[in-house]
Amino acid sequence: ALYALPRDYEDRRNLCAIRDLEDGVKSTVTGKIALTGRTGRHGRNFEALFQDDTGTLSLKWFNAGKWIEEKIHRDDRVVVFGKARRWRTQLEMNHPEVTVLAQDEDPGAGGILPIYPSTEGIGQWYLRRVISRAVEQFASAVSDPVPADVASRLKLMPLDEAFRRVH
Repeated sequence: ALYALPRDYEDRRNLCAIRDLEDGVKSTVTGKIALTGRTGRHGRNFEALFQDDTGTLSLKWFNAGKWIEEKIHRDDRVVVFGKARRWRTQLEMNHPEVTVLAQDEDPGAGGILPIYPSTEGIGQWYLRRVISRAVEQFASAVSDPVPADVASRLKLMPLDEAFRRVH
């Protein structure tokens, strides 16, 4: 897992207001869940109406499992990350990443997050968690293949620090 390097990074440092969302652009927004419910044939989809002081945004999960229904509820304060798009007259995000905030928690912003090569069905949040645990447990145990005198002369950081920074 230590050598499973990110293929890219997402910058989630800047929070955006709903009114400032651009069609097709990934953004981070903070606000409140106004409504939630199952939709579609046989209730396979899950939808939430999300709002901030500037507008509303529809959040949609198709063929949604029970996990999303258990994760977000009406009146929850959340941070949402995803690609906004206009569908008819409504602005929406399909399958966004949602973080529920504690009552007094500062929404801050997500920072710069690694994006790992993945297989369908394995989410980035899961990969980040597994790799983060691997880095914490094993990074300092890996021996550096670069001799110490070469690393010093080239001013290279220690291998364990490189693993922590890249992940």
